[in-house]
Amino acid sequence: MHKIAMLSGAISLLFSCQNPSSEKLTSEQKTEDSVAHVNHVPLAATHVYDTVSRLEHADEALADKLFGSFYEDRATYYVIPNPDRKLYGQAVDRMVLYYLDSEMLKVKYSLSEDIVHQLIRDYGKFKIKALDSLSQSLLDKGDFLVHGIQGKQFSDSMMAYRITWEVGDKQLVYEVHKSQEPPVYEFVEKSAYYDDFLLAVKMGIKL
Repeated sequence: MHKIAMLSGAISLLFSCQNPSSEKLTSEQKTEDSVAHVNHVPLAATHVYDTVSRLEHADEALADKLFGSFYEDRATYYVIPNPDRKLYGQAVDRMVLYYLDSEMLKVKYSLSEDIVHQLIRDYGKFKIKALDSLSQSLLDKGDFLVHGIQGKQFSDSMMAYRITWEVGDKQLVYEVHKSQEPPVYEFVEKSAYYDDFLLAVKMGIKL
């Protein structure tokens, strides 16, 4: 993983040299003061490892779940419908496993029910990006958090948004689109280096 870290720095330097303009303001905000800090739950004790550790050591179980291999077979994706898995008591409708150079670095869970309150409870402070105008308006006004029985909770009026947590060398992403039919609730666990690693694969860089 040290190689990936070095690659991340090199790629960042490359693009910063190509784009010397100053930083731009975005709609992404941090909730440094909005949510009480909650100690991070070690990722190894959470969602991905108990299920995937069984799957990735059973090639025959994954063989018929192969979605495809790309970039000279360096990127391989498996789609697992109805994986008999629950997150916070909610059934997972689909799992997607993302492998780069034969190493599983990302897992995406699709659910039919919202788990934002449970995630905020477990992981605490987060970054948030609104994905539609209504959610952006609530975000700008600071109305995306409301007072509930258990303290501050995420507003049900937020219709489309992405929340991100950094947990050690992992990144957790929760994305919601309530106005779609059916509503979209997706939770992703991935290596913090995944995006840089994928870019290297696309560019044909060997690690």
